Amino acid sequence: MGELNQQQLKQMRETLAKADLPPRKRQRLLWRIAKLGIVAAAKRHQRQQAAPDGTPWEPRKRGKGKMLKGLPKLLAVREMPEIQGVRIYLKGGNYRNGTKPIAAGLVGAVQQDGARIQMKASNAPRKPQADKPALPRQAKRLRALGYKTRKGKRWVKPSSKQIMENHEHGPGGITDSKTERHTLKTHMDH
Repeated sequence: MGELNQQQLKQMRETLAKADLPPRKRQRLLWRIAKLGIVAAAKRHQRQQAAPDGTPWEPRKRGKGKMLKGLPKLLAVREMPEIQGVRIYLKGGNYRNGTKPIAAGLVGAVQQDGARIQMKASNAPRKPQADKPALPRQAKRLRALGYKTRKGKRWVKPSSKQIMENHEHGPGGITDSKTERHTLKTHMDH
């Protein structure tokens, strides 16, 4: 987002080496450069939707909203005296994937570089369907498969309306998949 290029980094290291500062002051100076220089530049680049060299970011394929809108405010700086440096990272964000929390840095990386995510049917969030009426599509499918109900002593083929009124969504779907004997897709790549 707001990184220093190699020349700027080299200049900064040379200047720090020339300055005869005690370790604590040197560390504080690094923190200030990161917080007031690099993080501020990253926020500016996000607002302008441009790289540090001024070239505009590739626009969205769909929509007109700005990219990486929420991420600059999550930038934080951590002092690391053991390596005589600082680390700039993304902190917080309260991002979630269903019930699992996701690190803001991962969200930023996926937005920046894209990702290949495999989705499993067993992990897909589902609302309970058992108490809902059968769908017209399910009723039609059950009729086509020869579904019959008992009416007195006879077996009768019920109308789609009767199936929707008297059958629940869940069992209708189960009967449908069992009678057709087709294999269900268990995972999907995005």
